[in-house]
Amino acid sequence: MSRLLFFLFFSLTTISSNFSQDQESPIEKESDQKGLLNATDVVDFFDTLILSEMEKFHIPGLSLALVQDSSILFSKGYGMANLDEKSPVIPSKTVFYTGSVSKLFTATAIMQLAEQGKLGLDDNVNDYLENFKIDDNFTEGVNIKNLLTHTGGFEDKNIGMAALSHEQLLPLKDFLSSGKQPRVLPPGKYFSYSNYGYTLLGYIVELISGIPFHAYVKENILTPLDMHNSSFNYSSEVFSDLAFAYAYRNGEYTRMPIVYLNVGPAGSLLSTSADMSKFMIAHLQHGSYQGKEILQPVTIDLMHSRLLSQHTELAGWCHGFYERFINDERIIEHAGDIVGYSSLLALIPEKKLGLFINYNGGEGVVYGFREKIIEEFIQHYFPANSEGDEIAKKDVTEDLNRYTGSYVLNRYSRLSIEKIISLAMQATVEVTDDNALTFKVMDALKIPSSTWVWEKPMLFRNPENGRLLSFVEDENGDITHMNMRFGTPSNFEKIPWYARGKFHLILILFFLFVYLLIIPGWALSKLLKRIRKRPHLRGISHGGTRLFTIIVTSCNLIFLIGFPGAVAGVGENLVISVPWIIPALLVIPLISMASLGMLIYLGIQNWRGDWSVSGRIQYISLITTSFVFFWFLNFWNLLGFNY
Repeated sequence: MSRLLFFLFFSLTTISSNFSQDQESPIEKESDQKGLLNATDVVDFFDTLILSEMEKFHIPGLSLALVQDSSILFSKGYGMANLDEKSPVIPSKTVFYTGSVSKLFTATAIMQLAEQGKLGLDDNVNDYLENFKIDDNFTEGVNIKNLLTHTGGFEDKNIGMAALSHEQLLPLKDFLSSGKQPRVLPPGKYFSYSNYGYTLLGYIVELISGIPFHAYVKENILTPLDMHNSSFNYSSEVFSDLAFAYAYRNGEYTRMPIVYLNVGPAGSLLSTSADMSKFMIAHLQHGSYQGKEILQPVTIDLMHSRLLSQHTELAGWCHGFYERFINDERIIEHAGDIVGYSSLLALIPEKKLGLFINYNGGEGVVYGFREKIIEEFIQHYFPANSEGDEIAKKDVTEDLNRYTGSYVLNRYSRLSIEKIISLAMQATVEVTDDNALTFKVMDALKIPSSTWVWEKPMLFRNPENGRLLSFVEDENGDITHMNMRFGTPSNFEKIPWYARGKFHLILILFFLFVYLLIIPGWALSKLLKRIRKRPHLRGISHGGTRLFTIIVTSCNLIFLIGFPGAVAGVGENLVISVPWIIPALLVIPLISMASLGMLIYLGIQNWRGDWSVSGRIQYISLITTSFVFFWFLNFWNLLGFNY
């Protein structure tokens, strides 16, 4: 995994940018009432748009396919698959990682088994598991639908997701049982994107079919669709045509490492845009491709239908796909991000259209590229009705301050050292001068702040693009959650002041200030006493207190500076395993805690002695600061070995 992927979660997480949309006039094109597109216009449109945007984002190579009805309307490769060898992208040959688009194949496999009566979508997942069971710490069990809609409520962890080689990959059973993720949310209630949940679905496919997941998908989906250049199994034949991923930094391209995922059903599919065209056609043609059926029409309709939304007026999750609405066009889609690769598969069932994009890296966070392409495509060919462009602002009938505060994307680790990644997922909501709300995430994500006007209690609309945002309140009327489309239909949890990133940044600066002053403060105090020729009074620097003060101060400073540096240094390796430097550093706070205990003991013993006033102040300051420091570490699961 890239360092960006590890630090921003968003693994395999998809994040959507809130781009403002300029309405474009529809181009002159031949079309019938069903919205069929003209191939010549499509070529001109994509060539102009993609080449321009690839330059802006420094995208090395891209493969695209547009299908209409039962055929490919447009397919083309842009740029390079291998910069060193200057190999061009060829849609029928060049293979890309598809990331979380893989989940659509896992969901399709589940729907096949449901269609055959071999599982029920409402069945408890534990009914199928043999070697281990999901925790029963909530009243309701986790069912198949919960896994399909990312509402299983699992802890979110990335450590151990990947391996260094194909040979080191764990069987699904071993990965799921040894790295079992606890349940931290009630099932079916809050969206919390889960690779673990989809890996469970893949394992259930294995258990029911009696063959490995990758073999089942090949036999029942890839082969019937003639997707011969696609694989969940990292086959050598597919790998030989792999497009390498690159990161663009400081004017240069750096090749990204190849990863092997233990969460295969959630993100390990490798494919070409030509192969993905066949998958899209099958979904648009009621489950069939060139006479070969992978799902019955009734099952396809069910799979494409909304299964769960956190508000009746918001887009929701289907059975694998998720919804998006642009200009009243309903799009069902799934995106993927992994190790520099980004992808998007989007279907417009009513128009019998499907679009697939795959590209191999670029500069910074490049998910915005695919968002730009799909949104410009819809704006160009299916523009909004000009009469509906203006969204009237309604009179607000409630105090909007109840919605303000800090929120965190509900997909974060509650129990491991990875909780620190949640800092990148925090957002703030504030009230504007004209009585609307602003939503803003951290600057590093390069997502512009957005404005939301009041629609009705707990529902707001973005006046630029018409998207909706809703809130959830508890029985006391206090706001607890926020729902919006943030890449996928997502849920944000409202957090207290002491969980905010800015507060913890202030704490870190405070710790550094106090600990860096303690030892120099001794020297300054002694110097002043000698200058003033005052008698020496015992203080915090006397005897045993001096030793344990040095230990506590040094340990805390080393950890404050060393741990972030170590995490940044090991970067992507953390998704494979925890290198020795991390547990070694986690020992340091434990030593500091034991030393603080001794310091407190010695302080109690010597408090009535001839300590100076400054010595007592130093002592109290050190003890108080250290208690706050250990609370800080415990908050981020950094006390002990929580990974």
